[in-house]
Amino acid sequence: KFDNATYSGFLKATQNFGQSTFYTVQVNYFREDLESGDGVYFDKLLQYGDTLYNPYLTSQGTNPGMLYSAVCPPGHVLDIYTKSRSEYFGFNGDLTTQQGNHLIKLGGEYKYNTIRRFTVNPMGLVLSTADTSVDALWKRYRSNNVQYYGYTYDGKSLNDEESFFGADGNMVPSNDKKEAPKHPVYGAFYIQDKIEYSDLVLNLGARLDYFNANEKVFKDPYNPFGAGSTIFDASDLEDSKATITISPRFGFSF
Repeated sequence: KFDNATYSGFLKATQNFGQSTFYTVQVNYFREDLESGDGVYFDKLLQYGDTLYNPYLTSQGTNPGMLYSAVCPPGHVLDIYTKSRSEYFGFNGDLTTQQGNHLIKLGGEYKYNTIRRFTVNPMGLVLSTADTSVDALWKRYRSNNVQYYGYTYDGKSLNDEESFFGADGNMVPSNDKKEAPKHPVYGAFYIQDKIEYSDLVLNLGARLDYFNANEKVFKDPYNPFGAGSTIFDASDLEDSKATITISPRFGFSF
């Protein structure tokens, strides 16, 4: 089963200054929600491997095998559940003016993204333990290949807090097991000039693009644990660096 929902909207304004100059500004919002899972149990994660809900299972958390590696027998469950939410707030604007034989245009844009993702193999989640502490519940999900950011570890609700590393800086997550969503940032600025002569038209300009993943990255990808260490901790990470690209533009026609 697959669900998809998108939401978008914008506000746009344009104003003239005399007969030769005008500007346009626009504010945008976009959001896309994706969710996929088994066609029967879908987002009921604790039912995937439960014989109470699926009598075809031979035992708790055991998926019926494929017939000849190609045919699904009765009760076979698609053992993966994924959901994500991608959204951004954006702004763009430009100014255009005609000055003699020069048509000058300059503008820019900015996007602030929020990206969330959750995925797990739910069949084994039914194999509960007597320990119901947050740490034990998190380990149950972790043993079933959970990956998440921007959601709680069980995927039940959104989360905007970051506390993946414990107070002592080691790799053991803190008690709330929270990892914040990703917030990549994109921006751009450009200027161009169209110059018209009686027998020649020139197009000159330049564009600057800016992107920052706004994420933690390894200080040394070839030695992620750091020199002389076998433990991965917060000191092995640093903030990602922005990339800036400048693209000149030159064209002509006659």
